[in-house]
Formats: sequence, structure tokens, C-alpha cells
Amino acid sequence: LENLEHDKHDLEAARTNATARFGGQPAIALLRALRGAPPGMFDRPPVGPIGALLGLTDTRWSTAVEAAVGRTFDAFMVHTRRDVGTLRQMARAANYRMQVRACRMSGGLGLGRGWG
Repeated sequence: LENLEHDKHDLEAARTNATARFGGQPAIALLRALRGAPPGMFDRPPVGPIGALLGLTDTRWSTAVEAAVGRTFDAFMVHTRRDVGTLRQMARAANYRMQVRACRMSGGLGLGRGWG
């Protein structure tokens, strides 16, 4: 019964919170930790979870997008390999299992946000 209550809470949160939809409460805990991170901890702020940054204008494409992107909706992108290690440590502390990809982010990604 306790697990059902937890699942119900996660589903209700996912309806209104894109981060909860792509990582649940651990993703939310990680984003809180990132917001509290001291300046300079990362070369550039991590971006993610990726799924929370995407939007479809036509839901007919949802299956195709999910097939193309695969299991990366809960992934984060960071600027350097050092940032990969730092984010993985923070994710472990938040009990969040996800992929982290290093991607040189020069000039910004045009996503309009960094910390989620």
C-alpha cells in the first residue's frame, strides 16, 4: 500500500512538473542540490533532464521521438569531463541514476535555462 501511495504521488507530480516526469523525486532532489551548489563547482551549469526541455507540438510524433531518443530523456549534459564526475557524485547522493554526457557548450544551447 505504501508503494502505491508513492507511485500515486509521483504520477500527480509528473502531471504538472516536467522534471518529475523525467526522473521523479530523485531528479527534483538533484536539481535542488544543483541550485545550492557553490559558484565554480561546474565549468558551465548542467542542462537537464533532457526530456524536461523538449516539447512536442504534435503528439502523433511522440512514439517516433521516444524511439529515436531512447532512454536519454532523464540524461543531463555538462560542459567537461570534470563536470561529468561532479554531477555523477551529486546524482548518487540524490539516489538518481541517469546518463551524463559531456558536450562542449560554447555560445549556449538556446535552451533558455541551465538549472532546470
